[in-house]
Amino acid sequence: MASRLGLTTTLWIIIGAVIVVVVALVLLTIFGRGMLGITSLADFRKNCEVTGRASCQTVSYLPLTWEVNTPIDNKPASCATEWSCTSCDTCNWPTPSLISGEVPPA
Repeated sequence: MASRLGLTTTLWIIIGAVIVVVVALVLLTIFGRGMLGITSLADFRKNCEVTGRASCQTVSYLPLTWEVNTPIDNKPASCATEWSCTSCDTCNWPTPSLISGEVPPA
């Protein structure tokens, strides 16, 4: 009986450890890219495009950090300078009113 209780406890410890490892790997997969940071200008430009488009399509304006300089390859860069635009219109990205077919007021 005592050996069976020890075996059961050992199995629960192993199952718990496997669950912890799986959860850790899932979290690293989801958030790992953000933790590593952006290392190249191409990654920076792509990140600007993804966040800019998503922001324009949901709230009709660019992210608040659009014009903030970030050091990329030891040089300051901002999404505004890399994309040469300062609004959803000048970036040619759709906003909710354009997506729904509404005509914005003049």
